[in-house]
Amino acid sequence: YNTWAKRFSGVGPLCMGSCRFANVLLGGAAAGAAAFPWIPALLIAGLVIGATMLSRDEVAGGKRRGVLAASAVVGIIVALAMLWLGVGDRDAWGWLFLAVFLTFTIPALVRAWRVPSPGALQGGVKRLVLGIIPLDAVVAAGAAGPLAGCLVLGLLIPSWGIARWIYVT
Repeated sequence: YNTWAKRFSGVGPLCMGSCRFANVLLGGAAAGAAAFPWIPALLIAGLVIGATMLSRDEVAGGKRRGVLAASAVVGIIVALAMLWLGVGDRDAWGWLFLAVFLTFTIPALVRAWRVPSPGALQGGVKRLVLGIIPLDAVVAAGAAGPLAGCLVLGLLIPSWGIARWIYVT
C-alpha cells in the first residue's frame, strides 16, 4: 500500500479494503464457515475503504469529498448489515449492536461535514478505524448472540485507551 497504491486515489482505498476483506475470509475459512464470511468481509472491507477515503483530506482539511464518500460507504455497510441480519437464523441482538456502531461512527462524520478541519477529519478517521470493533460486534452478536457481541465490543475499551497515545489515523 505505502509503496505504490497509496498514490492513486481510487486504488489506495480498494487495496486497503481488499486486505481486510481477505483477512476476514481467511478467519472464516479457518473457523470452517464456508458460506458465512462473505457479507461480514464486505462490511469490514467497506469500513476500511471509507476510512481510507476520509483520511486523504485529513492533513490539509477544508474538503468534504472524503466525508461524503465515507458517509456513503457507511450507508452501504449499514444496508449490507441489515441484509445479513435479516436473512437466516441470525440472533436479533445483532440489531442492537448495529445501533451501537452507528452511534459510535455517525457523530464524528457529522462533525467532519460541518467543519472539515484537519482535527475533525482526523477524529472521523479515528472513529471509523476504531469502528471496526463495534462492526465486528454486530457480526459476533448476529452469529453467536449477545455475549459474543459484548466480548468483542469490550475490546473497544483498551483500544480507545491505546488510541489516546498512538496516532490512529
